[in-house]
Amino acid sequence: MGIRPDLVKIENHNGNSLILSKKEMQCFSLHLEKTGEKIGSITNILIDHTGYVRYLVIHSGFLPWDKKRLLPIHHCQIEQRRERVNIRGWENKQKMIELLEYKKPVLWREF
Repeated sequence: MGIRPDLVKIENHNGNSLILSKKEMQCFSLHLEKTGEKIGSITNILIDHTGYVRYLVIHSGFLPWDKKRLLPIHHCQIEQRRERVNIRGWENKQKMIELLEYKKPVLWREF
């Protein structure tokens, strides 16, 4: 596969195909699906050139170095009514350490 296009922050997207805005999503808490434990919050949303959400930029207070991380959207289940995002398949919050660190600008990597 080739290199994919740059990702953009949701506020820089001109489309109107998104159901939730960045402001709405920033109110959502981040939880482990299996235990319901709150492990962080959402600070931004990264989308591709078609308007498809690819990553949530997340932040957790438990990490000593306090870095923002990229959570692939396919790990997420969004509960709009409860204003939360559940991470599917994670046993504990330590998995967050394995996620890519969020750095500006973010480019797709070749896979």
